[in-house]
Amino acid sequence: MKTSIVYVYNSFKDPLFQATLWLYLKEEVKNRRFNFLLITYEQKEFEISREEKNQIKEELKEFNITWYPLKWHSGRFKLIKKLFDFISSIFLIAKLYVRKKPSSIISLGTVAGSFAYIVSRLFRLKNYIYQYERHSEFLADFGIWSRRSISFQILNYFERLSGRNSELLATGTTHMIKRLEQEGVKGDLYLLPSCVNDFHFQFSAESRDRIRDLLKIGSKRVVIYLGKFGGIYFSLDEVSDFFYQWKCLDKKTFFIVLTPEDSEAVENQLKNSGLLPESFFIGHVPHREVPAYLSAADMGIVAVPSFPSQKFRSPIKVGEYLCCGLPYVVGREISNDDDVALKSDVGIVLNSYSMEELEKNYSKVESFFDEERISLRKRCRDVGLTYRGFSRLKKKGEEIFDKLASL
Repeated sequence: MKTSIVYVYNSFKDPLFQATLWLYLKEEVKNRRFNFLLITYEQKEFEISREEKNQIKEELKEFNITWYPLKWHSGRFKLIKKLFDFISSIFLIAKLYVRKKPSSIISLGTVAGSFAYIVSRLFRLKNYIYQYERHSEFLADFGIWSRRSISFQILNYFERLSGRNSELLATGTTHMIKRLEQEGVKGDLYLLPSCVNDFHFQFSAESRDRIRDLLKIGSKRVVIYLGKFGGIYFSLDEVSDFFYQWKCLDKKTFFIVLTPEDSEAVENQLKNSGLLPESFFIGHVPHREVPAYLSAADMGIVAVPSFPSQKFRSPIKVGEYLCCGLPYVVGREISNDDDVALKSDVGIVLNSYSMEELEKNYSKVESFFDEERISLRKRCRDVGLTYRGFSRLKKKGEEIFDKLASL
């Protein structure tokens, strides 16, 4: 049995880990081919008690997973704190290398992937980056980093270096596959979009009735948004204005916003944009309840601007919408989501989130609202299962672990 380090620059309970790489790890442990040494960085947002942490550690041991939670550092002097995080992981991995003799390292995303690449060269480990993207380019396009900043230069350098030289890369879009091939990468490339637990994310008529009764929605048309605002998404101001423009076109629309952000701040901005409180609901619900709210909705929103780097990104929201039977609204050249929306007739593609663009496409919005619901849900779910469903993608994940085990 081989030993592999799993390096995740997220908390153990972060949905970005739980809903992606963790699904593949849980599937792979059934094969009893690997001992996994799981390193995570625990944030306050996902803080768990010492008792629960110890309980999780014991449960993971039964599946040949040993968990090493480290503390996440952020805030001011971010670059220095990231360096501290990296150095702390180097010391831990050095100990694990001596004691456990790992042969490979697996990482989630290119921030962790860049760290893992350096580690893999230091300790001669095979390197597998899951969800390979150029995060530095995202931050530059959104104006968060300057392309001349030290942070951008460092991360972008290691993203490119790790992309060229890692043994295995799984990325979420055909655009990134093509780009990496043009750059002459040396390792094996796999197309593996952000996956969705399609057993968990599926339509429920009972949940639809329950949530609609709870929110007193009645027969209104419901548009839902999942996720954060700002950063590498549209700002709260922009989304609020877009919702108001939508409401101006269709008075029967009700908005559901499920976000980890401060509900009062979101509510105030929606009202400032012109929406009445009775036309929206803002909530922060447990992950297990999200499919119920999706079941209550009629259409989903992807709030990602159409910057050049965003076609290389693989947002998880689209898979969640589709697997729950929802069509979606997305910007041009966002992942492969725009192509899927048009080719499979499961969504609307906007060149911008402006009133003019929404008006131009609103007849298509109406057609989705008016379509027979059962057939629409089936079409969306079928596309979701093929495009993002874990029940299908897990075969590709197993293929990658087959390759890793052979190296």
